[in-house]
This record gives sequence, C-alpha cells and structure tokens, in this order.
Amino acid sequence: MDLPKILSDSLAMFRENPKIVLPRLITTMLYAVIMLYLVQASLILKETEITPIQARDFFVKMAFILASTIILYILDVYTYAMYPQLAKDYKKGLQVSLVKALKKVLAKTKTLIGFSIILFSILGISTIIFTSLITLAYTLASTFILSLIILVSLIALLAAAILLFFIIPVAVIDDAGLKTAASKGFRLSMENKKPLLKLNLFFLLLLLATSTILYLTEFEGALAAITIIVFAASRLLQAVVYTYICIANPIAYLSLEK
Repeated sequence: MDLPKILSDSLAMFRENPKIVLPRLITTMLYAVIMLYLVQASLILKETEITPIQARDFFVKMAFILASTIILYILDVYTYAMYPQLAKDYKKGLQVSLVKALKKVLAKTKTLIGFSIILFSILGISTIIFTSLITLAYTLASTFILSLIILVSLIALLAAAILLFFIIPVAVIDDAGLKTAASKGFRLSMENKKPLLKLNLFFLLLLLATSTILYLTEFEGALAAITIIVFAASRLLQAVVYTYICIANPIAYLSLEK
C-alpha cells in the first residue's frame, strides 16, 4: 500500500471534483444546527428555579435532539458510503456523479442499516464504558489513571478504525452483503495493518487539528456577524477535511484491487 500515492490521488480527485464536498457539507451543517439548538435548549439549566412547564419543554427538546441525532447519524453513514462509488468512477475515468452514487447507496440500504446498527451499538457501549472510567478517574483524583484511560481509548479507537476501514468500500465497490464485506474487510485490514495504522494516525491528526479550530471558533456571547462568518468557515473546513478522509478510504481499497 503506497500511502503517499493514496493521499496524493485523493487530493487530486478532490481538486478535480470539488462538488463531492456537498454530502459532507450538508451533514456537517446539520450537526452544527443540532449543536446550536442543544446549546439554546440547555440555557434553562442556568436558571436557579425551573418551573414544571420549563422542565417539560426541556425534556421535549432533548427528545427531539436525540431523535434528530439518530436520523442524522444514519444519513451520515449513507453520505459516507457514497464516496466508494465516486472513487470507483473516478479511477475508471467515468463522470463523477453524486446522483449515481446516491442511487447506489440507496440500493445498499439493507447492508448500510445493518452496519449502522452494529457501529451505533459499538459506539454506545464504548461511550458508556469510557464515561464511567473517566468519572472513576476524577473520583479517585488520579491523573495517572486518567492518562491511562485516554491512552487505552485512543489505541482502541485506532484498532477499531483499522478493523472497520474497508467494510463500506467492499460493500459498495464489490456490491457485497454485510457478512461478505465484513469478512473481506477484516482480512484486508489485518494484511495491511501497518500502513493502515499510519494512515489512520494521519487522519487522527487532521481531525484533532480540525477539532482545535472548531473549539476556538465556538459562539460566545452575541451572534455578531463576524462570529457567524468564522463559525460557518470553520464548519466548511471541517467538511473539507472529512471529505478528504472519505475519499482516501476507498482510494486505498482500490489501490489493493489492482
């Protein structure tokens, strides 16, 4: 697996077809809207006294946010699955079509829903375990335990990213079912674990850099025009970075299929 070529080919595809940022841009902006709505809904918690009506409205809003997040998560998986088809067409010299890619992933609904449920379960269980361990570390006031938990969590995150790396590309590009895609994906991941580790470390650094920028551009105080512009620009950057990662994933798989 030639990592420099994978990264350069991914950049070339993005540069030649900037429209492919659209799926990631849509989901990124929708996540931002939900986040802002959550911030607005949580303002009630600053009140010293909360009336029953305010409490009811708060829980209704939280239920809406939870339902919206689950729906958006599924949409996120679908838009992510569009990129293998886009990369496949690009490598074949065909027209890169978002409509064609969308039709392809809609035809893979059974596989994608199955993958979404499995991934959501893994993320849910992992989040509960991680939160519990972090709470324990704070309770014990142990910096060492906290650092150890974070380190182990990062290792587990990288291991999961490597193991799941090829499942969606195999499912879409090879038109495989979930069981076949998982079997082949796991095998390819184990055969290429060292280059995949380097690639995912690179992705992790990109995401950390992007997250830092997002943190520095969060809303504070009044929504001044300049603040809104910076906020929107940071989300655009996030969408661009996520798009690049989504492209590199199937490009890496196609490089192994030659």
